[in-house]
Amino acid sequence: MRFTSAILAALALSALLVGCSGDEEGAEGGATSPTASASAPADDETRACDVELTVTGAVEASWSGGGTSTRPPSGSPEAFYTAEWKDGSVQVFSEGGDITSSATVAIGDAAFATAPGEAQGLEVLGDGETASVDATVLGVDGQEATLVADFTCGKARKG
Repeated sequence: MRFTSAILAALALSALLVGCSGDEEGAEGGATSPTASASAPADDETRACDVELTVTGAVEASWSGGGTSTRPPSGSPEAFYTAEWKDGSVQVFSEGGDITSSATVAIGDAAFATAPGEAQGLEVLGDGETASVDATVLGVDGQEATLVADFTCGKARKG
């Protein structure tokens, strides 16, 4: 029960940190390269990113397209990386403040997150330049999947 609560808390945090930037569908169903987060507060440092990911296991997905990295001035977390596409979304958090490195992914109605406090397989730079994930993610109902994702981000811009 505690683990389920932790996953739900991580997903709720993700929802709060990730602003909805609208439907940015490209011709093949992927996100177009977004501007550096139109929904980010003016003091946030943002970067446009190229993202490639695969999810295998309880759910299957393969996608590449645009995403963003954001460095909030609070430093909690130092940076977070996000991408959304027609069938899902992924969020990757660096450590910073009270937040430890973590990743969440949603495919359709299924939501998964890395185990609380478990950073194995997460290489997330706090500068917002790159994030790499090769980790097991766990669903609320005990299902498992493997998330492999790479964010490569460009030059920083303020808000």
